[in-house]
Amino acid sequence: MAVETSSLTERQLAFHESGHAVLAAQLGVSVERVSIVPMEGVRSYAKLAAHPNLDTAEYLVVLLAGEEAQRRLEGGEPVATGDREQARHVLAAAGIDEAKGQELLSGGRERAVGLLAQARTWRQVEAVAAALLAEGTLDGHRFRDVVAGA
Repeated sequence: MAVETSSLTERQLAFHESGHAVLAAQLGVSVERVSIVPMEGVRSYAKLAAHPNLDTAEYLVVLLAGEEAQRRLEGGEPVATGDREQARHVLAAAGIDEAKGQELLSGGRERAVGLLAQARTWRQVEAVAAALLAEGTLDGHRFRDVVAGA
Protein backbone atom coordinates (compact mmCIF):
# COMPACT_ATOMS: atom_id res chain seq x y z
CA MET A 1 0.00 0.00 0.00
CA ALA A 2 1.58 3.23 -1.12
CA VAL A 3 0.52 6.86 -1.31
CA GLU A 4 1.50 8.71 -4.47
CA THR A 5 -0.23 12.05 -3.94
CA SER A 6 1.87 15.05 -2.95
CA SER A 7 -1.02 16.91 -1.31
CA LEU A 8 -0.83 15.09 2.04
CA THR A 9 1.12 16.37 5.03
CA GLU A 10 3.62 14.14 6.83
CA ARG A 11 1.15 13.80 9.71
CA GLN A 12 -1.61 12.66 7.35
CA LEU A 13 0.79 10.21 5.70
CA ALA A 14 1.88 8.87 9.08
CA PHE A 15 -1.70 8.18 10.19
CA HIS A 16 -2.62 6.78 6.78
CA GLU A 17 0.20 4.23 6.77
CA SER A 18 -0.27 3.48 10.47
CA GLY A 19 -3.88 2.57 9.79
CA HIS A 20 -2.84 0.07 7.13
CA ALA A 21 -0.07 -1.43 9.23
CA VAL A 22 -1.92 -1.74 12.54
CA LEU A 23 -5.02 -3.35 11.02
CA ALA A 24 -2.88 -5.67 8.89
CA ALA A 25 -1.07 -6.82 12.04
CA GLN A 26 -4.38 -7.32 13.85
CA LEU A 27 -5.53 -9.54 10.97
CA GLY A 28 -2.39 -11.66 11.24
CA VAL A 29 -0.28 -10.15 8.46
CA SER A 30 3.36 -9.51 9.28
CA VAL A 31 4.43 -5.90 8.70
CA GLU A 32 7.91 -5.75 7.16
CA ARG A 33 8.29 -1.96 6.97
CA VAL A 34 6.28 1.25 7.27
CA SER A 35 7.64 4.53 5.97
CA ILE A 36 6.79 8.14 5.29
CA VAL A 37 10.18 8.72 3.64
CA PRO A 38 9.59 9.31 -0.08
CA MET A 39 11.07 6.86 -2.54
CA GLU A 40 10.73 6.52 -6.28
CA GLY A 41 7.07 6.86 -7.22
CA VAL A 42 5.59 6.97 -3.70
CA ARG A 43 5.59 9.30 -0.72
CA SER A 44 4.82 6.64 1.86
CA TYR A 45 4.10 2.94 2.14
CA ALA A 46 3.37 -0.05 4.34
CA LYS A 47 5.20 -3.16 3.15
CA LEU A 48 3.44 -6.34 4.23
CA ALA A 49 4.64 -9.91 4.11
CA ALA A 50 2.86 -12.27 1.75
CA HIS A 51 -0.60 -12.98 3.11
CA PRO A 52 -2.06 -16.02 1.36
CA ASN A 53 -4.46 -16.80 4.22
CA LEU A 54 -6.07 -13.35 4.14
CA ASP A 55 -9.35 -13.51 2.26
CA THR A 56 -10.51 -10.76 -0.09
CA ALA A 57 -12.83 -9.18 2.49
CA GLU A 58 -10.02 -8.93 5.07
CA TYR A 59 -7.60 -7.58 2.48
CA LEU A 60 -10.11 -4.85 1.68
CA VAL A 61 -10.18 -3.91 5.38
CA VAL A 62 -6.41 -3.43 5.27
CA LEU A 63 -6.57 -1.45 2.01
CA LEU A 64 -9.30 0.87 3.32
CA ALA A 65 -7.75 1.33 6.76
CA GLY A 66 -5.39 4.09 5.63
CA GLU A 67 -8.14 6.37 4.41
CA GLU A 68 -10.29 5.57 7.42
CA ALA A 69 -7.44 6.44 9.80
CA GLN A 70 -7.10 9.78 7.99
CA ARG A 71 -10.85 10.33 8.21
CA ARG A 72 -10.83 9.54 11.95
CA LEU A 73 -7.91 11.94 12.46
CA GLU A 74 -9.42 14.87 10.58
CA GLY A 75 -12.98 14.19 9.59
CA GLY A 76 -14.09 14.75 6.03
CA GLU A 77 -12.83 12.90 2.97
CA PRO A 78 -9.23 11.74 2.72
CA VAL A 79 -7.23 13.18 -0.15
CA ALA A 80 -5.55 9.95 -1.28
CA THR A 81 -7.75 7.65 -3.32
CA GLY A 82 -5.17 5.15 -4.59
CA ASP A 83 -6.22 2.56 -2.03
CA ARG A 84 -9.81 2.55 -3.29
CA GLU A 85 -8.48 2.11 -6.81
CA GLN A 86 -6.30 -0.78 -5.67
CA ALA A 87 -9.30 -2.33 -3.91
CA ARG A 88 -11.25 -2.23 -7.19
CA HIS A 89 -8.34 -4.00 -8.93
CA VAL A 90 -8.31 -6.68 -6.22
CA LEU A 91 -12.04 -7.25 -6.72
CA ALA A 92 -11.69 -7.43 -10.49
CA ALA A 93 -8.75 -9.84 -10.25
CA ALA A 94 -10.83 -12.06 -7.96
CA GLY A 95 -13.62 -12.10 -10.56
CA ILE A 96 -16.09 -10.41 -8.22
CA ASP A 97 -18.95 -8.61 -9.98
CA GLU A 98 -19.67 -4.94 -9.38
CA ALA A 99 -22.68 -5.42 -7.07
CA LYS A 100 -20.87 -7.92 -4.84
CA GLY A 101 -17.75 -5.74 -5.01
CA GLN A 102 -19.66 -2.71 -3.72
CA GLU A 103 -21.03 -4.84 -0.90
CA LEU A 104 -17.53 -6.02 0.02
CA LEU A 105 -16.12 -2.49 -0.17
CA SER A 106 -18.87 -1.18 2.08
CA GLY A 107 -18.36 -4.01 4.55
CA GLY A 108 -14.58 -3.52 4.49
CA ARG A 109 -14.94 0.17 5.20
CA GLU A 110 -17.38 -0.48 8.06
CA ARG A 111 -15.06 -3.07 9.58
CA ALA A 112 -12.04 -0.75 9.27
CA VAL A 113 -14.02 2.06 10.93
CA GLY A 114 -15.11 -0.28 13.73
CA LEU A 115 -11.61 -1.59 14.39
CA LEU A 116 -10.09 1.90 14.35
CA ALA A 117 -12.75 3.09 16.81
CA GLN A 118 -11.51 0.61 19.42
CA ALA A 119 -9.47 2.53 22.00
CA ARG A 120 -6.55 0.08 22.01
CA THR A 121 -6.33 0.02 18.22
CA TRP A 122 -6.42 3.82 17.94
CA ARG A 123 -3.69 4.12 20.60
CA GLN A 124 -1.57 1.78 18.47
CA VAL A 125 -2.23 3.85 15.33
CA GLU A 126 -1.29 7.04 17.20
CA ALA A 127 1.88 5.45 18.58
CA VAL A 128 2.99 4.17 15.17
CA ALA A 129 2.21 7.54 13.57
CA ALA A 130 4.26 9.34 16.25
CA ALA A 131 7.17 6.95 15.69
CA LEU A 132 6.95 7.50 11.93
CA LEU A 133 7.01 11.26 12.40
CA ALA A 134 10.08 10.96 14.63
CA GLU A 135 11.95 8.25 12.71
CA GLY A 136 10.59 8.28 9.16
CA THR A 137 10.76 4.51 8.67
CA LEU A 138 10.02 1.58 10.98
CA ASP A 139 11.24 -1.90 10.18
CA GLY A 140 9.09 -4.84 11.23
CA HIS A 141 10.79 -5.28 14.60
CA ARG A 142 10.50 -1.60 15.50
CA PHE A 143 6.87 -1.55 14.34
CA ARG A 144 6.01 -4.49 16.61
CA ASP A 145 7.83 -2.85 19.55
CA VAL A 146 5.86 0.38 19.09
CA VAL A 147 2.55 -1.48 18.84
CA ALA A 148 3.35 -3.59 21.90
CA GLY A 149 4.17 -0.46 23.92
CA ALA A 150 0.98 1.38 23.00
